[in-house]
Amino acid sequence: MKKNAKSLWRARNWRRASQTLFFGIFLYFIFRAHGDPAPQEGWQLRSALNPDLLFLGDPFTWVLTVIASRTLIEKTIWLMLAFIGLTLVFGRVFCGWICPLGTLIDGAGKVLRSPSSELILTKERARERAEKSRIPAIFSHRTKYYLLAAVAIVALGGVNLTGLFDPLTILMRATAFALYPLTHWWLSTTAATAQAIPAFAGLGRWFETTTQRSILSPTMPIYDQSWLHLGILLVVLGLTRLQRRWWCLHLCPLGALFGLLARVAPFKRRVQQSACTDCGVCGNACRMEAIAPGDAHTTDNSECLRCMECADRCSREGVSFSFAVGNSHAENVSHNAPFDLTRRGLLTAVASGVIAIPLVRMMPLRRSAVAAVGMDIPQDEFLLRPPNARSEPQFLQMCIRCGECYRVCPHNALHPALFEAGAEGLWTPRLVPRLGACDPSCTLCSQVCPTTAIVPMRPRQRRRIKTGTARVDKGRCLAWSENIDCGVCAEVCPVAPKAIEMRRGGNGQGRGAQDRVAAPVVIKENCIGCGICENRCPVEGSAAIRVTRQGEIRHTESGA
Repeated sequence: MKKNAKSLWRARNWRRASQTLFFGIFLYFIFRAHGDPAPQEGWQLRSALNPDLLFLGDPFTWVLTVIASRTLIEKTIWLMLAFIGLTLVFGRVFCGWICPLGTLIDGAGKVLRSPSSELILTKERARERAEKSRIPAIFSHRTKYYLLAAVAIVALGGVNLTGLFDPLTILMRATAFALYPLTHWWLSTTAATAQAIPAFAGLGRWFETTTQRSILSPTMPIYDQSWLHLGILLVVLGLTRLQRRWWCLHLCPLGALFGLLARVAPFKRRVQQSACTDCGVCGNACRMEAIAPGDAHTTDNSECLRCMECADRCSREGVSFSFAVGNSHAENVSHNAPFDLTRRGLLTAVASGVIAIPLVRMMPLRRSAVAAVGMDIPQDEFLLRPPNARSEPQFLQMCIRCGECYRVCPHNALHPALFEAGAEGLWTPRLVPRLGACDPSCTLCSQVCPTTAIVPMRPRQRRRIKTGTARVDKGRCLAWSENIDCGVCAEVCPVAPKAIEMRRGGNGQGRGAQDRVAAPVVIKENCIGCGICENRCPVEGSAAIRVTRQGEIRHTESGA
């Protein structure tokens, strides 16, 4: 009994400790990796670690982004190589011991699954459960491999869809767009409520100062798609009600890639023949159904997460995880389940990928026709990209929709696009000055971009990069249309010399020019498209001065 308790500590508790540690690191990136103004450097990250590490360790997004863009990502890849090496030796330990979404799914399973669903599976009971299953027959453990193949074919065609299916990007978008803003609102409301009560005013001020310095971003983030991304995460977690680790077993393409590598891993599950009675306890404990019902000696190494739950549950200590060295494990049997992908399934995946390439690029039809002849001009004139973004085609090929740039933007200026750049541009970052202006001294988005879709830049470079040009709508401008003295846009313009000047009658010409108040005129060659004028415009609704993509400067291979 003591030996079993010791084994329990070595396996299950160590795995849970590892999951807790890496989930804590993920939360550290969410709550700590924000920007603070620095006089000499513009803005700098609060966190000691750059949050791009989270995605630089993801081989699914890294490899397929390189394939889609035909561009080598010039950032360190040691973490990704470490995870690949770890998988080649130990199997899918990333999924079982590290992945933050996997940790959340395990937690959801504890809440959503009833004890009656954990009956010991025999061959007959497994067949009976399959017949009564509410899971569509189209989904099986093979589905994620077919999805991986389809996304890879699409990448070969120059379209990057990895960010739509990658588990880390799904979790990051949900936390950045919904969970973090809710936390920000709750903490800010708590501090304000405490300060309104005289007895707790001091505590409230201390709480507000502490949270603002440690975990809160400078501006309360608000995103119009927050509930959509939170809903996607909740669906992924809710599927656990149907089957443990449903997402990991059926759809996760990152898990599929690790599963391919794990087949050759020498560290694997082994069963001691003299101790095994085929009781089925280990198969029932397996959250990935990697152990065949009624055959405890056969393990699908592509699905096994090396969580070691089966070894902990075996009362006869007949299950172990080890390396095969010579004949020392002659009695410990390990049969690897066949890799049963079908030719029809692979051909369907390849065909789906080939068909998806033109469909994604053509939909919706309102994309500009000039894109078809290789010009990188989106149809939407108000589609503004982050400063120093690559040319539009390459930007779409390299952006993985991870949400890092949105999250670190100190003024909530970046928001996910819908179909302004077509289906290919879904959830890519766009600058929306009316909701938040782009600080001309800020380079945080380029610092955290893991694929360099936004190329790193220095504050001095940022001030020379033009994201667009402001344009006055004379029909909405108070000075132009109603002869009301305003001038807010000219006052807040941060560049020198000013990009907005107030001129009598607009240009000092025409009938009654001297009787009119000074009106704003944009000096195009001075404007950098930061959007502060649009953000501060006092006109209700759509601003009277808006930034268009006209004159934008994108990053090229020769520099910004």
